[in-house]
Amino acid sequence: MRFPLKLITCSFALSVASTMTAQSLRPQLIDLNRATVTELMTVSGMTQSWAGRIVRFRPYRTKLDLVDRGVITPDVYRRIRANIIAHRVASASSPTPAKTRDRLNEDTY
Repeated sequence: MRFPLKLITCSFALSVASTMTAQSLRPQLIDLNRATVTELMTVSGMTQSWAGRIVRFRPYRTKLDLVDRGVITPDVYRRIRANIIAHRVASASSPTPAKTRDRLNEDTY
């Protein structure tokens, strides 16, 4: 069974267009642990003062830490929660896999 080239091209173009539209409709989540004040200001409902406090009191394990630690009010949290995320940040004190591997290879007698 052979499909006409135009039919294949049109269906491919439609699937690409629908994927791009779905991705563009998703809100861009701003990472609380990595965003600058300027990037935080792109979140709807954010003010310069709140953005500065968020940066100052990092790191966050979850976005709820903002309210639990008193960084922002529950009202502000309700306005911004759909547009933020808190990705975990690697701790400087925890060993990296390479350091752990080196320790395992050390001769300790």
